Amino acid sequence: MANVAGKDATFSLDNAAGSPIDLSSYIDNVSFPRSVDMYDTSALGDDAKTYIGGQSDATIALSGPWDATLDTHMEGLVGLATSSTYSHVPASGTTYAGESFLSQYDVSAPVAGHVTWSATLQCTSTITLS
Repeated sequence: MANVAGKDATFSLDNAAGSPIDLSSYIDNVSFPRSVDMYDTSALGDDAKTYIGGQSDATIALSGPWDATLDTHMEGLVGLATSSTYSHVPASGTTYAGESFLSQYDVSAPVAGHVTWSATLQCTSTITLS
């Protein structure tokens, strides 16, 4: 099993004009959970439940230390009616890419800590893996 350092990951996201911007230097964590709807197909008399798979879904959670340049980029995506292309490379040779909408953007400024940001992207359509 290969061990890979997260420090080498990259993440880019289109700006409001549709140009890809490398946001890697503003991000300290990327979480990319994916799920599939499961439909119960159990019938009377079944001793165990049975299922079929449905549609897939994914979100991307991003976070990091706040920066004015990043803030301008993210604020430009708030409420945007068109999707933005993302590209995430968690390890050399593996790229996840697709379209997403910014569904949440938050700036946190605790009195006893540093200013941070977080965002959630709702993936739309198929995720490509290359």
